[in-house]
Amino acid sequence: MATRFDRNDPSTWGTRDDGSQKGAGYFGLLDRPDGDVSTELSVGIEMDGKETQIPLLVPTLTADELTFILNNDDIRKIPESIFRKAKAHAVQRMNKGLSVFAQEGEAGPLPKGYKPKADTSWVTDDLLDALAWQESRWDPQAESSSGAKGMYQWMPAFYKEGKEVGFGVPKGPFDPTDPVESRKRTKAYLEGMQKYYPDWDPTEVLMAYNWGHGNVRKLKSGEMSMEDYMAQGEWEQRKAAEAMNYAPKILTHLKDKPWIANLEETGLESTIE
Repeated sequence: MATRFDRNDPSTWGTRDDGSQKGAGYFGLLDRPDGDVSTELSVGIEMDGKETQIPLLVPTLTADELTFILNNDDIRKIPESIFRKAKAHAVQRMNKGLSVFAQEGEAGPLPKGYKPKADTSWVTDDLLDALAWQESRWDPQAESSSGAKGMYQWMPAFYKEGKEVGFGVPKGPFDPTDPVESRKRTKAYLEGMQKYYPDWDPTEVLMAYNWGHGNVRKLKSGEMSMEDYMAQGEWEQRKAAEAMNYAPKILTHLKDKPWIANLEETGLESTIE
């Protein structure tokens, strides 16, 4: 019978692959949105030609990165950038002759701005239908001048070259004209972005879908102003106007559901699973 987790009894916190007892980690015991508790969250990383267990929850993580980890129960969805941070931290500790794992008294404060839970309930079937209407008018064969394809207008770098999207979206090339596959990836992308930025409003996540999460992050943090971005040229002015109007258009489609009237005309059925 598995031992029940007890916050006050470290012997119930589990063991590492080498049989040693897990500790509280660099942040102490962390409550996950799913009701579980994370401590070190150790993972196997190749170092010097062999797999070595190191903690994934390290002090160099940002609030957004820590939130993303705790909101995802599938280690395969964790971005490579986070693994790189964990490895760099482990190497730094090892070079000093220290254990890669936090020792007693080493637990520190949580990253500034950390919020443990993200609400993704707004990513509904209707929302995905509204997004498809805005992007392609529900045309799975739609293709833009930039090469974006499908109902959700995925770019060639992702569907053709297999570039990593991040945020828990499956890696590798795929067929963007497959309505079900492109929808699945779009849903994962929106939910993953919301989990990575739990304090963002859904309209900001939608804006990021259109404009890029890096631009929205810089805008929110004050690193960039909309005025400075638009001052770069006509293309930036058009992109900024499109980005600012994107979420309102999606919300209008969500209210009016124009795709329903077009289902008979297009011969398409909803891709809702």
